[in-house]
Amino acid sequence: MNEKTAKKRKQLMEDAAGTLAREGEHILWSGMAEDYDPFADDMRKATIRRFAICFGTAVLLDLFYIVATIASGTGEFHLLMPLVVLLVAGIIAWSPFTDRSLVLQNAAYFLTDTSIVVATEGVHFASLPLETTPCEVVPSAAGNINLNSRNT
Repeated sequence: MNEKTAKKRKQLMEDAAGTLAREGEHILWSGMAEDYDPFADDMRKATIRRFAICFGTAVLLDLFYIVATIASGTGEFHLLMPLVVLLVAGIIAWSPFTDRSLVLQNAAYFLTDTSIVVATEGVHFASLPLETTPCEVVPSAAGNINLNSRNT
């Protein structure tokens, strides 16, 4: 992770923690996503599958377009359409890499005494009250915090 990203992450954590403290919530745990490689062992298959599906679908759509154009007998073939389909497929296939940078730089996670909170850049919060979640916060003897599922 580069220095700019590390600084941005630190600032996001500080801003979000300050806002939560002002709202009277006590932070029990906080963290950010760890860096990951979209081609790491546990993600390789999903990433390759995404590439294959995106470009396979794009090639099929382009082939159908070309065949339909030839079959129509008009003689008009616009190269722009197949290129746009391939471009969209490329953007979708590249999303594991863009998602990675967005998650690493722009999201902080907090567990407070009342809720689970995701803070994003600009300190926008998505908060889920603990009463409505299927888990409960249980402090352990070692000073850790465990999330246990609730028996319903």
